Amino acid sequence: MFTRTIRATGEKLTVARPEEVNADPEGGNWVTLCEDHKTIAYAATQSAAYYTHGAGFCDGCRAAQQSTAKASVKKPSDATVHEATPNAVNGCTCGKRFKSKSALSRHFGTADKASA
Repeated sequence: MFTRTIRATGEKLTVARPEEVNADPEGGNWVTLCEDHKTIAYAATQSAAYYTHGAGFCDGCRAAQQSTAKASVKKPSDATVHEATPNAVNGCTCGKRFKSKSALSRHFGTADKASA
C-alpha cells in the first residue's frame, strides 16, 4: 500500500490491495482510493491502479478539477497609462495608453532618444 500526490491537481491517491483498505475484495485485485473523498476504484493490476487519476472515478475530484480550470482562466489586463502631465521621472506629456509595461518602457526609451 502506498499513497501518492498528483502534482498537477493535488489529489492524494492510495494504491492498495482491497483488504488493506477494508474494501470488498470481489471488485478486483487492486484499488485506488481517493483520500480526500473516500471514493474507491477497482483495477486488475497494480499498474492500472497506479495510473488511475481521481478525476477519472471520483465525482469530488472531477468537480474540483473543473472549478480550478474555470478559476485559472486569465482575464485580459487593463491598459497601462502614464501621466499626461509632466512627470519628474519620465518627462513625457503625451498621455498615450499602452497594453503592457514593456510597451510603456519602450515608449519611454524612444521618447528619451527623440529628445536627445
